[in-house]
Amino acid sequence: MNVRSPVPPFAATEITIDDDRIEDALQYGHTGGNPDLVRFFTEMQTRFHEREKNPSWRVSVGAGSQDLLYKALQTLTNKDDIVLVEVSKRGWITLPYGE
Repeated sequence: MNVRSPVPPFAATEITIDDDRIEDALQYGHTGGNPDLVRFFTEMQTRFHEREKNPSWRVSVGAGSQDLLYKALQTLTNKDDIVLVEVSKRGWITLPYGE
């Protein structure tokens, strides 16, 4: 594959990406996140936070904070739980019943 620099002098460079990486990049995505990133962050937790690997915890990686926060709240709360959220002046929150 040839790529061209977006800035002058716009030099072309040939790069090679192996088939496994291309297939991984073009897929919709793994539910728990990219396996290489999950492995990296799991090793980081083990090494720097001294957490032994075991089935009681795992790392999930995703794109976008809203989806990840939604999934985390679904995991950590039950139906009808009350969650207090601080809203910044620049953000907004949508209330479920048009209040």
